[in-house]
Amino acid sequence: MRPGVDRHAMLTASKYLDQNPESVVTDVRGGFVKSNVVPGWAELDVIHPDSSGKDITYDKNLTELMRLLLPISQAAFPTKHSDKGKIISPNLLSKEGDLWTLYCDIRAMTNDGDAVKNSIEDAVRDHLALFSLKVVTGAGYVESDPNSRLIKAMRWALEKEGVAYKLIEGFGGSDSRYFAGQGSDLFDFGPEGDNLHGANEWVSLSSIKENAVVFHTMLEVLSRDRSPV
Repeated sequence: MRPGVDRHAMLTASKYLDQNPESVVTDVRGGFVKSNVVPGWAELDVIHPDSSGKDITYDKNLTELMRLLLPISQAAFPTKHSDKGKIISPNLLSKEGDLWTLYCDIRAMTNDGDAVKNSIEDAVRDHLALFSLKVVTGAGYVESDPNSRLIKAMRWALEKEGVAYKLIEGFGGSDSRYFAGQGSDLFDFGPEGDNLHGANEWVSLSSIKENAVVFHTMLEVLSRDRSPV
């Protein structure tokens, strides 16, 4: 999935401000967990200006920041092709003193942190005064060869153990990405489950045992003197 205003509470709030340009914000709350988890909900305290109303103080910087979440999420920079596209997801917002800090989870096929930073600066220029902007690129994106010996061995093991599978491109949220900079072939494979990061997240215990058997078979075939892969 690609977060849109119908799936991301912060982007929904930003869209509301986009459609109501005279409205301003005094505070924001949300189900903020961590930078790589989409918040399940967000609430704004909004003021709709009225000449007959009373004077109320609002947070100008917060208003502009929330209004700019949509432009930030669409910031343009060069990437390699990905079936999942490019994702800039504003997932975590916090306040210390008078300073608001926004954390965005960016998934894109690029290692050029400067290009990402410049594109976000372009998105907010003339609208928001940034105290600082930091882009952490990490080890880089994962791009494994599906015909590598490692993946061939895993496919062989899955077929031998009768486990149905399909090779697909993922979202880059797994621990395998931490090895991307090592030049290794990588894949993600794990137990059956659902509701990741949710209150009712679950995993099938029997599939954990099945995983162990598959990995053992993969290691066995890789260690053979005359391996079929």
